[in-house]
Amino acid sequence: MTPTAARPVLAGAQSAPKLRAARRAFTRGHICAAARQLFVEVGYAATTMDQIGKLAGAPRSTLYTHFHDKEEILDTIADDYVAKLEEILALAPTGQPSRPELATWIAVLARFISDERMSTILFNGFGVGVGVPQTIHRIGEKVMLALAARLPAFGLGLREGPRQLAAKAYAQVVVRELSLCCQSYAMLDGDSLGQTYLEVATDLFHRFVADFGENPPLR
Repeated sequence: MTPTAARPVLAGAQSAPKLRAARRAFTRGHICAAARQLFVEVGYAATTMDQIGKLAGAPRSTLYTHFHDKEEILDTIADDYVAKLEEILALAPTGQPSRPELATWIAVLARFISDERMSTILFNGFGVGVGVPQTIHRIGEKVMLALAARLPAFGLGLREGPRQLAAKAYAQVVVRELSLCCQSYAMLDGDSLGQTYLEVATDLFHRFVADFGENPPLR
């Protein structure tokens, strides 16, 4: 066989792993999309692997080849969401930003949440308390760390000190309200009420970073 005759075989052999990887990614994405829909519509606790497989059109053998259980599917959905979210959080203004600076960034965050509204509704729906999957706690931790890298007020809640507990509590409330306001904005398709939600979220966020930022006022 001449060298030129062997090239198509080599090319095919080299492309096969890429094709398998693409098919795997497509199948996993399809399963995750079905699971996300069920988690939102039926509830995470009530959703079964059989329901996910049926909606995804995936036989049990295929479903369990890719995921051991629904917790692993939730982890995968969360990892994809957080990777995108961290890119938005990295755009947050630093130090003690002005309200207009925060408003500009929050508008960007709101557009992201509009694009990722199903995942946002899913994760916001878990709330807090007993029985919340560890995945949800990990999302919260990553968000706080990302914001602490940009804004001293969030860093204060991660460092031991006389104001740590207050800063941590305020930070958690502010982040949750910000996420819910952006979700409401997305659900209302950015109408006047949706815009008002963003303004309220901006006020809360700005007050927090001003009160707990660098050289915060004594109380």
